[in-house]
Amino acid sequence: MLEVHHGKELDVTRFIALLFTLMGACEAVAAEQPDRVRESSEGHYNASLVESLLAEGTPRALVLAATSLPYAGNPAGLSRQALLDRAAQAAPDDPFVQWFAALYTAPATTLSEPAKAVLRLEPDNGAAWMFVLQAASEAKDENGVTEALAHLGAAAAFDEHYVDFTLAWMEAFRAHPRPAQPELDREQALAEEPLIMAMARSTALALPAFSSLISACSDKSVDLLAGRRDACIAAARLMAGQSTAIISRGMGNALLRRSGAPEAATAMRDFEYINSRYALLSSTLECDPVEFDAFEADWMETRNEIQVAERALLRDGQLLQPPSDWQPDDGSLPPVDRTGCH
Repeated sequence: MLEVHHGKELDVTRFIALLFTLMGACEAVAAEQPDRVRESSEGHYNASLVESLLAEGTPRALVLAATSLPYAGNPAGLSRQALLDRAAQAAPDDPFVQWFAALYTAPATTLSEPAKAVLRLEPDNGAAWMFVLQAASEAKDENGVTEALAHLGAAAAFDEHYVDFTLAWMEAFRAHPRPAQPELDREQALAEEPLIMAMARSTALALPAFSSLISACSDKSVDLLAGRRDACIAAARLMAGQSTAIISRGMGNALLRRSGAPEAATAMRDFEYINSRYALLSSTLECDPVEFDAFEADWMETRNEIQVAERALLRDGQLLQPPSDWQPDDGSLPPVDRTGCH
């Protein structure tokens, strides 16, 4: 999904590594289950879940079913695109449905009908202009790319529906729980929580491709194309300041640095501080059921992953701004003391 061309883009890989700390731990736990039994039960569970979502038949249920067909092995040979088209036709005014129909449409030099619908429904959502940017990039229309970036940067918000998708999956997993598994330890039990399962699925399925954005704001493009640097900085500022998802905020901060924005170093330092502290606190959720309940409530109340992180820090008595002597680490997290956790 991400293309890294220069040494200064190492910060992108660092924030992604931190973001995936919790998800990686949960996947590792799942991998430790008896392989064949786990694979069989996992496949059966996901197949049953897809069948239930298809039977529900609402446009949003069809989106969830369509995007997760690979988890079920797709034994019926269903078409993801056909299901998404059906959902989009049934809900022409639902931004969530149109977003995912657009997200899974193959890149082309013209906008898909769902992408047009997203722009119509959410004209002030900078993320919607990612589809225009991608089409202009496919058409090698450099002026169109700059114009799309300028529209992105002038928007009021940046919502890639990652949080919406996560909460929709959390409700689906709650409504269709996994079969009980005996003798799970706390870490394994955490991996079975609907919210954690939903976060992992959203991370795999809901994120837009940022490659066109990275290419548009490469050193060559910024240096040679009139207006490109200002457009990149505007887009980066919106993502870094308004996105509700950590990965998009991190991408915005990385693009601030890449485009030479004057506030880039301070903004990235602030972001890395929040993200690293959040990742560390998240990695110990299985040790504290009360904290997990608060974590889950924060997701539902704020619908904003950044605010979830900030609330976690405040409950732990930490600052929301890095202390003056704080320095970003090398991308690794300190060991977690789980004494008495199991």
